[in-house]
Amino acid sequence: MHRVSTTSGIKPVQIRLPADNEIAVPDWVNFTFGIETLSEHLLDEDEYLIEEHKWARAVDMFNENLEYIFGFTVTAKNNAGRNFYKESYVLGENMGLLCIGGQRNTILIMINGKGCAFGKSGWEKRLYTFLTNYAERPKLTRIDLAHDDFEGKKINVEWGDQQDNLGGFQLGNRPPNVEHKGNWKRPNGRGRTLNIGSRESGKYLRLYEKGRAEGDPEDNWQRAEVEFKSVDRILPFDMLL
Repeated sequence: MHRVSTTSGIKPVQIRLPADNEIAVPDWVNFTFGIETLSEHLLDEDEYLIEEHKWARAVDMFNENLEYIFGFTVTAKNNAGRNFYKESYVLGENMGLLCIGGQRNTILIMINGKGCAFGKSGWEKRLYTFLTNYAERPKLTRIDLAHDDFEGKKINVEWGDQQDNLGGFQLGNRPPNVEHKGNWKRPNGRGRTLNIGSRESGKYLRLYEKGRAEGDPEDNWQRAEVEFKSVDRILPFDMLL
């Protein structure tokens, strides 16, 4: 827990710390795999004539894996699909989503920041083992890696802005898109954000004043998050470790 002082009193904020000799933690993970991972019969059209029954069976079968890897399972079915899948389910207490139906008979698992923070200790290694040793057609489609500087001495929004001015985020001849959010001209203690890149690309940086965003105008906790997507690139499973 990191404690911030707000007008309503002390507010504890859940945080994760990196493993030894590491500097970042996963803060969001999306991955897909083929439903044949769970049973080859799930692809047998003669046995499963109704697609919805096949999907429900796959979800039931994967629940055991979810419990083992993350410590939470499917808790509710949504009224509609998500991310171009025909059905979607809630994981745990809004820890993420399971999407199924179509998309070349794959399952999409989305673990949000809350799920990453409250997942059972060691989930990264167990997920890595599942994807590399058991899953059929596995793919890591998104992973956000976050680094916290609680005193804002090594990284901060002004340092990031300076690095951009020096061309530090430039790849090739074309500088990346940059966005400044919050009051940069007259900082008011509510927090500023520096975004580098595009959400549609394979890399996108958010650097922001986390402590001030949580309500403490004097807290200099700064966070850098890089959102990696499998756009024009392959995300290696080692990123989980």
